[in-house]
Amino acid sequence: MEAAMSKYSSQNLKTLFRIKSQVISRTIVALPFSTSPSSSAAILNAKTCSEAMRLFNSTILRTDPTKDLTLHSAIIHYLTRARLYLDARCLIKRLIENLRKNSNPRKVCSLIFNDLGKIDSGSSCNVFGVLIIALSEMGFVDDAYWVYQKDGESYLLCMLVMLFY
Repeated sequence: MEAAMSKYSSQNLKTLFRIKSQVISRTIVALPFSTSPSSSAAILNAKTCSEAMRLFNSTILRTDPTKDLTLHSAIIHYLTRARLYLDARCLIKRLIENLRKNSNPRKVCSLIFNDLGKIDSGSSCNVFGVLIIALSEMGFVDDAYWVYQKDGESYLLCMLVMLFY
């Protein structure tokens, strides 16, 4: 069943980014976060992966994801908590690619890191491990090392769990 949910969420992510790529590619401006906390809470409290993805997809259509990473953070936390690490990593990579198009490349990592840190879903360690792996796979080793330095031992243990899961 988890494989079916993973496939479902991967398909939704692909569809989402195909539809939203023009919106996401707009100029990135670091503004105060404006998404309703209830939207993020609804995603985090979803009973199923398909419900979380449905909430994410419907809410993201009403917001400008380039100005607010809160919804992305919520779905990344949800996917990580559900152990859908590949899906979470795919979403992080796509987010990094889109943010780097129009933002200072050195700021992208800290923007994502800070926003992911605003959510306490019980999977924070794994979320940052997924971020480290995504950054490393994309060749942003300095950024991955910066994230690792924030709390290295915890992230290392989480990454080992994810790599061998």
